[in-house]
Amino acid sequence: MMVLAHATYGMVSSVFFTKRIDRASSNKKFGLFAFAFAANIALHGAMDLLPHSHPIPSYLDMVLALAIAFLIFFIKKPYRILAVSCYLGSVIPDVIDMGIFRVLRSDGFRIFPWHLKKEFKFYEAIYTNTLMNVTFSIIVILACAAIIYLKRKDLANMISPEFKM
Repeated sequence: MMVLAHATYGMVSSVFFTKRIDRASSNKKFGLFAFAFAANIALHGAMDLLPHSHPIPSYLDMVLALAIAFLIFFIKKPYRILAVSCYLGSVIPDVIDMGIFRVLRSDGFRIFPWHLKKEFKFYEAIYTNTLMNVTFSIIVILACAAIIYLKRKDLANMISPEFKM
């Protein structure tokens, strides 16, 4: 899956934890941040196992994913660490496996099992089906849009008043 897709759902997923942050005592917030981080790593794996393609070049994918990170500046301070935890959890598997290990020229080594292409060879027939790739990409986009719509009140509560239109 494109890093942009992971970054987008990572930011969107932070809205699920806002009420818990509001109710949590300061010593329990760290555990919630860690859970949000780990949950987004697991969601990254689930998304990578879906059939997908990479319709845009890698450099543009990375630039757009970094642009999503700048949304953190539009979030109220009490929720920023949460948003950072979700965002990092959603992109860190690709940063490590597809970024750092590529730079180190150790292409065969991966920390996250869903990036081991040879282990998931049984998906090859599905991955080469263009209609399936487009369908799953549309499903991811619609899921993010549905979450934004259904959680719009919580999302509006997260946005800093200086940036509201």
